[in-house]
Amino acid sequence: MDDKEECKEMGERIKQLRKQLGISQEEFSKRIGLKQRTLSYVESGDRGILCSVVKKIHQEFGVNPEWLIFGRGEKIENQ
Repeated sequence: MDDKEECKEMGERIKQLRKQLGISQEEFSKRIGLKQRTLSYVESGDRGILCSVVKKIHQEFGVNPEWLIFGRGEKIENQ
């Protein structure tokens, strides 16, 4: 799998998470420290995200980083 495909799949997982949480791109992006436009690019697979953003999503929403990056494991970690 190439980098572009990996970015697209990760973007889809982020979009799925955001919709499951029932929040807008604007709110989600604000809570993780991104601009809404950047989140839009990430969700569409046009842009990847930094490790620091993965960490922030993990801290803010309890998301398993392995699920977010690779699609493996449970989506939400047991708290």
